[in-house]
Amino acid sequence: MARGEFEAADPVEAAACIHAAIARYTHPLLVGSSSLQPVPPVAAMTAFLLRSLAPRRPLS
Repeated sequence: MARGEFEAADPVEAAACIHAAIARYTHPLLVGSSSLQPVPPVAAMTAFLLRSLAPRRPLS
């Protein structure tokens, strides 16, 4: 954020959202749970999260 690579109105809230989003892919009990299927592939979730934090570009 300090370098301008990411933008978030509330960094603490953004961190909590990212944590919640990746918990499905990293928590040992959730990783093996078939009841939570289907989920987006980890690459798709990562790309989504990075796009959501990207600085806004001015509209042309």
